[in-house]
Amino acid sequence: VRGPFTASQWMELEHQALIYKYINANVPIPSYLLDPIRKPFQSAAFRSTPFGWGGFQLGFSNSDPEPGRCRRTDGKKWRCSRDAVADQKYCERHMNRGRHRSRKPVEQQSGHAASSS
Repeated sequence: VRGPFTASQWMELEHQALIYKYINANVPIPSYLLDPIRKPFQSAAFRSTPFGWGGFQLGFSNSDPEPGRCRRTDGKKWRCSRDAVADQKYCERHMNRGRHRSRKPVEQQSGHAASSS
């Protein structure tokens, strides 16, 4: 009886299952298991795809070219030129961006104003 997979598909499935076992056990995956996956993505043919996925590298290259620099970007080519705060991703200016705050300053209630209400 012929199964649903070819021999090469079955080998690939076993390979993926083995990688999954390492991931599930929260143990580093040995490089010899990742090499067959990594090689096609590092080829020049993959980098020249019209989708522009060449720089993506599917998580294998997670290094920042300028580690001490603030990572704030505009989503295009601009990047903040300031130095990042120690052990942080962003500079002092961009640390608290994105946190929603009231635009009104908080008023201090004096004892007289609090007692009249």
